[in-house]
Amino acid sequence: MDLLIKPEKDLKKEIRDLEQDKKKTDDENQLLLSFLLNEIG
Repeated sequence: MDLLIKPEKDLKKEIRDLEQDKKKTDDENQLLLSFLLNEIG
């Protein structure tokens, strides 16, 4: 794990980036789900 050698500031930025990516993915999944439900219904 190279996390241990990174400064805390960089770690916080990476964590924030990961959370942003996750949120974006959740939003995309939600859109996809809505689309599929509309197609089925």
